[in-house]
Amino acid sequence: GRFNGSSCLFDEFEPISGVYWCKGEAGEKSEEVNITVSDKEVILEIPALPVRTGSDVTLRCKNKIGGTAAAYFYFNGRPVGPKSEKNITINVQQSDEGLYWCAPDEFGSSPQSFLRVRGQNTDITSCLKPIC
Repeated sequence: GRFNGSSCLFDEFEPISGVYWCKGEAGEKSEEVNITVSDKEVILEIPALPVRTGSDVTLRCKNKIGGTAAAYFYFNGRPVGPKSEKNITINVQQSDEGLYWCAPDEFGSSPQSFLRVRGQNTDITSCLKPIC
């Protein structure tokens, strides 16, 4: 990949799944994010960076063209809620950290994504310059 202003650009056939982070001019490093590229029909929209306890997080199941699909949501292998929903909102606690995915009625399931949780007083570094 190559850096362009504030973004990383990748050629179409480059393998781009992996762990990414940002690095400041003084050498400080941000939280790492794991990005997975998938050819599945749906993906779970979930924060890439850690979220603070007490904050609200909304998870959505998105199809390839960007629309939101009604789906069943799962956390660490267990269903979240009794019915198919367009989205779910969680008031995040430490116990909510783990693997999430969604499964709409008309498609297979999304890849699993990890929600990371940090305490209220934990500093979360913002991104200054991505490492490509």
